[in-house]
Amino acid sequence: MRKWTSLAQLALILALPFMIQMPARRVDAAGTAWCSLGIAGIALMPDAKTYALELSSEDGTPLSARLQLYSDAAEYGATLTGVTFSKITPSEATALRMSARFVSAPIFVTLPKLDFLTAARAVLAGSAVQTAKSCSPRFGYTDFYLRQLVPGYDASANWVAWRQQRADAFAHSPTVTAAALVSDSPPSCDRPNAVVGVAQLVQPTYPRLAREQGISGTAVIKVDVDESGSVTSATIFQSAGDTSLDIAALNSARQSKYSPETFRCLSIPATYLFPMTFGKPQNNTDKKQY
Repeated sequence: MRKWTSLAQLALILALPFMIQMPARRVDAAGTAWCSLGIAGIALMPDAKTYALELSSEDGTPLSARLQLYSDAAEYGATLTGVTFSKITPSEATALRMSARFVSAPIFVTLPKLDFLTAARAVLAGSAVQTAKSCSPRFGYTDFYLRQLVPGYDASANWVAWRQQRADAFAHSPTVTAAALVSDSPPSCDRPNAVVGVAQLVQPTYPRLAREQGISGTAVIKVDVDESGSVTSATIFQSAGDTSLDIAALNSARQSKYSPETFRCLSIPATYLFPMTFGKPQNNTDKKQY
């Protein structure tokens, strides 16, 4: 696998309607730090000033949060109170490419001026707020860059349907939260945003017994990468249906090298979904076969 350029990385990750979100960290009564909150989806509404967002949660506990919203040249903020969540199934979470199991109802946030958001994140409000770096926050991205960089870009049918459902809800129940301008200082570097990607792939070893028995499947590994590109953890996000294939994919993901994610010129921790297909691809031509 070749090393992706930052624009190609960005285009790939933005092509996904939803992404795994690594949220802001909360501390429980025992002093144990754990992650709870993220962005499940974000889309511009027909009025061109309002965005629909859905938050994801690991535990579904009602909460208050602070939204941080970013365009190329500005940052906006909004406070949310009394956010509640509904449980989704593991298969729905996989389809949304999230590790969380709870999603909020659509939240509508209006900017104080016409602007195009590129990304957003949510952090817990109040005394439980931790630093962004301490919990590997993951940003939720809009399709802004895809529309700018990819000629003839056309959103997927699933994404169009998701956005239309939120637009219909906005039209019928326009309860809106106003965002305030926090900063209008644009990033100063040439390439402020790039998503995490594989810089050097370590080829997996197809287990001999599985190959001989014709066992095939696709494993997806969730790889957490720090701001230097080093792997901090790797776990099985989706099993290939065979333990030996899962282990081979896990070893490959752990040993591969990654380029870190950057946002507004700063390297940040991130999560990468690492797919490995062994044997005959299973209706998915974008996964590499071994």
